[in-house]
Amino acid sequence: MTATADRRRRIAIGVDIALPVALFAIGAAVAIWLVLETHLLFFYQTMMPSGVMAACGRGFAEPGAIPQALHDFLYLGSSSFDCGVLDGVPSTGGLNAMARAHLYLLSLVIALWSIGGVSYVALWPLAAALHGAYVAAGYALGRLFLPRWAAVVLALLLAVSPLATAVLAASIRDYAKAPFLLWSLVLLVLALRAGTARRLVMLGAGLGAVVGLGAGFRGDIVEIFPLGVFALTLGQWRGAVPIAGRLCAAAAFLVLSALLMAPLKVGVNGAAGALWMQGATEPYRWQLHLPPAPYDLGERYSDELTYSGISADLRRPDPAGFDAGEGLPGMQTQAQRLSSGYVSRWGDLFIADMATRALAALWWDSGLVALLTVPQPPVVLYDTSYPGRFRLSRWLAPALALLAGPWTPVLGVLGLLSVLWRVFARSRREAAGLGVVLVVLLASPSLQFALRHLFHLEGLFWLGILSLLTLPWAWGRMRGALPGFSAWSPACLAAIGAIYAGLVAWQDRALHREVAVILAAPTETLPLDPVSLGNGRTLLRVTSQPADAAGLFGGPPDAATLRAGIPHFDNVRAAAARMVLEIGPNCMARDVSVTLSYDKRSNAWQNFDRTLSIAVPAIGQAPTLVIVPAFYRPDQAFRGFELSDADLPCLQAIKRAEPRGRLPIIFSAVLTPGWTERPLHLRLLGQRGAPPPR
Repeated sequence: MTATADRRRRIAIGVDIALPVALFAIGAAVAIWLVLETHLLFFYQTMMPSGVMAACGRGFAEPGAIPQALHDFLYLGSSSFDCGVLDGVPSTGGLNAMARAHLYLLSLVIALWSIGGVSYVALWPLAAALHGAYVAAGYALGRLFLPRWAAVVLALLLAVSPLATAVLAASIRDYAKAPFLLWSLVLLVLALRAGTARRLVMLGAGLGAVVGLGAGFRGDIVEIFPLGVFALTLGQWRGAVPIAGRLCAAAAFLVLSALLMAPLKVGVNGAAGALWMQGATEPYRWQLHLPPAPYDLGERYSDELTYSGISADLRRPDPAGFDAGEGLPGMQTQAQRLSSGYVSRWGDLFIADMATRALAALWWDSGLVALLTVPQPPVVLYDTSYPGRFRLSRWLAPALALLAGPWTPVLGVLGLLSVLWRVFARSRREAAGLGVVLVVLLASPSLQFALRHLFHLEGLFWLGILSLLTLPWAWGRMRGALPGFSAWSPACLAAIGAIYAGLVAWQDRALHREVAVILAAPTETLPLDPVSLGNGRTLLRVTSQPADAAGLFGGPPDAATLRAGIPHFDNVRAAAARMVLEIGPNCMARDVSVTLSYDKRSNAWQNFDRTLSIAVPAIGQAPTLVIVPAFYRPDQAFRGFELSDADLPCLQAIKRAEPRGRLPIIFSAVLTPGWTERPLHLRLLGQRGAPPPR
């Protein structure tokens, strides 16, 4: 290497070091501006009051009582807190599950409050570090594929992004995963490119450190686990690193991440099942633009509904034993802790729906800015209007929305294909590995398709757009790979399509079989007490309850009950019955509206009332069968079916079925005549219908 070439190389390296430092500073400045303008930051401190206790010198403990001033501060009613208020407040000892899971985030908050006083403005260094690291990671990601100037543009777009700053302002706990996930992606790409065992082991250790630390800020980072193992082992298939080096790299990744996650108790509480069930509810189906199926796993996104469904099924065999295991100090409810095992017993019945949601998420995440034109969704997504006090979001969101439209995902997919084409021209192995990583990352928000869970993927959208814009500069070295890439990419898509078709066929058979088990189960015709509600409506009150519901309604409140104070989901008690209704056909109505009505106490939290609109079958056809759950809880209990007097003749039978088969109690279905010949799975194309209730 000549002296001139060596000097140029050193200058290039220096520039690539200086630029991310400068971009980090720009991102930090944006975050500081946000904090100083809003004077608020939310990190779920309502569920981690131990942070205030520790910062005020009371140790790592939960307060035994919540003074009004502390309540106001935790719920953002005030921007600062006087530690003197805690004088005389007892502590309960130890950290609760929420605080333990976010130990590293909470520790930084405590440190900053100990130095600068308990106020949200004092947390500006935390916001600055996170957003600065996110912006710098954007530059590093761009630099792996694009010219230097394009990588700078990508980083600046992330620095001022209305999507990122909206989540930063709404919940720094949800935002905190972004820099860790983006730096993990950078390390995954470098691992796919590693040419020596030593380099691969170092990258594995670095990835383990990022994932382990990131888990203490937001547990979503654990989605990198399978990708890390893949990139460090199979991603090096036929690569330069020998098998022993790959195994050592994977071991370094797993061991270091496990050590850093050990204090958090992350991944061992089994709560992933409950998260998946919440993501399988109708609001997220609607948000993914998927047409409705004749069944669902919950009409609304509701902690109380999901946990009650799990609790009812787990509690049924031994109500007293289950109740004794609830409300334990520092522990989550069994509806969370045991939810992964619970879902594993029946989740395969919806495997095609999982794939459908994943494909829809992949599509929309590829054109992420298209979400700016989506109407207000039925679930809280932390949209770009929150908080309206931050001027930068108000200025830039309309400009970004100009790029949003139905065609945006098409552009995003083409951009990411151009990125893969660039890599394919250099290494087919790396292109295959990168393709797997991108598909998994873009599809993973299908678990709960909300902006707070997917905003960090915006960098991939801009990476694709900038890749398209810079194609003329790279055309010379890429055009030779075009024939091979044109054959390779459709073959990969065909393989995905074949797997998807197999999953659909499997679910159709399995779900038909399990629904038939419900309909064949022994039933009990329920005694009904008709009550006129006036205005031409009648309540058919169900006067009997299942045995395990005794003593629940009106009994001691549990954690899923509206109450003053701090919500800890450590205690959820519920029972449920499976109801089967027969509708029509011998009545004059075309559609019947039936409301599942609940008695409620003053501390009822999330309303379980639900209205179903059911098409009446034609005369001579079999009746429409409706399967719905009826819940019984301390704060609300099923009381009966409400409908108009004119529709009463359409309701031919109301029965309670014994719990049989594998389907969870939360499963609902409207089965019209001929349902056995129709598919039971979510479809990718069609009208998504009206938004579900909030």
